[in-house]
Amino acid sequence: MVKQKSNGPQTRQTITSLAGRLGLPAMFLDLKIMGLEELAGSTGVSVRNKEFILRFLNHISPEVSEGRLTFYTHKLRRLSEWLQKDFDIVAEEDLRAILTFLSKGNARLDGGKFSQGTLHGYKVTLKRFYRWLEGDDEEYPHKVRWIKSNGDTTRIKEPEQILTPQEVLEMIRHARSPRDKAIVSFLYESGARVSEMLSMKIRHLEFTATMVKATLPISKTKPRVIPLISCRKHLVTWINYHPLKDDPEAVLWSNLKHDGRKPIISQTVGVILKAIAANAGITKRVYAHLFRACSITHKQCSGWPEQAIKAFHGLSKDSKVMKHYSHLSYSNLEQIQQKMNGLPVKDSTQISRGIKCSNCGRMNPLFVEMCQCGTPTELKVISNGHGSLESELEARLEKKMEQFIEGRLAHDRQMERFMNALLEKSQQSPVLLKAIGEIGNELQIQKRVPPTRASVTTPT
Repeated sequence: MVKQKSNGPQTRQTITSLAGRLGLPAMFLDLKIMGLEELAGSTGVSVRNKEFILRFLNHISPEVSEGRLTFYTHKLRRLSEWLQKDFDIVAEEDLRAILTFLSKGNARLDGGKFSQGTLHGYKVTLKRFYRWLEGDDEEYPHKVRWIKSNGDTTRIKEPEQILTPQEVLEMIRHARSPRDKAIVSFLYESGARVSEMLSMKIRHLEFTATMVKATLPISKTKPRVIPLISCRKHLVTWINYHPLKDDPEAVLWSNLKHDGRKPIISQTVGVILKAIAANAGITKRVYAHLFRACSITHKQCSGWPEQAIKAFHGLSKDSKVMKHYSHLSYSNLEQIQQKMNGLPVKDSTQISRGIKCSNCGRMNPLFVEMCQCGTPTELKVISNGHGSLESELEARLEKKMEQFIEGRLAHDRQMERFMNALLEKSQQSPVLLKAIGEIGNELQIQKRVPPTRASVTTPT
């Protein structure tokens, strides 16, 4: 793969220069198109192809969203890097070869094959781009007319590929930092695209007594504000831990090693999630977009109206992608049958709506570990799906004992350093040395005297 060279101001200047030379309107550069810096800094894309891409984006900008412009920017940059030819001299044989490579080769960064959905995206991009470049934006030229985009190809995952709420809880428990716990809980409850999540700053979270008003400022469709409840606790903890918590303009999801100023990237989120899943013993393939599928699926199973799900997750009212998120398992179908036939229904999706306190009966948000009455809630969930209550208590007791022992050892080491320093000073002061000796004698006498009858505690 061709490495990208992007150093902010310089690449932005390159874009501005190209746009000016092409006579593109100034308002074009005001559009929030992600990926233009990577395009300008790519050494694998010729100047001519960069001009083609900018002209194409400007041409279609009145009819598509900024998210769609970002989509085309990314796809055309990658196609140009693979083709290594100017777009206007690419032949049909070149396009057939590149699509064969994408469908059967190892074009992905991790060496794997692209999914049918990703392949569909490249096909759509090629057809739309060449309709503009060579078809007067009215008909498809011969070189792309043969491409079948397979727009109805289903991408529905098997129910077994979807994370259960219990598995999400396990991932939160095994996350090693407040930031990572917040990432898992936020992705699951919000169902946000990873690009939407990474566009957030601290000021995009507004906390109330019971929930969080989260603003997703950059979206594939349009910016939106969503209410969050279950992940509130972990977001509060992360904000308090954030090195720049008092700066509302600081990036929300920052790198832990750069004083909170450097944002993490989507690849980093994937690495974090895979590591947490491995620690939690989850063998399913875990990646950021899976949490979006889980969020939508569990809301469907909990009875959310379809239009409410679309609004919450940034889907247009007439969007057809909901069919890609129908992951009803056998247990879901069994519950429907029981309900339709008047039989008692055991609701296994209750956990996705919250956790009922075993003491007071209060419904608590999913990721709250303790009810307001003081009764632990998470233990009950863990004991239902991932081991006994006793083993959980033993693990916590063992951790507390380790912390106590570590603290006592640290205290003993500190006392030893103090006594050594005191004895060293006493060698220079006979009065201090005599006082230390008298204190030592008194302690030895107290140790040998048996307790009086009044001091003995008797069982009642």
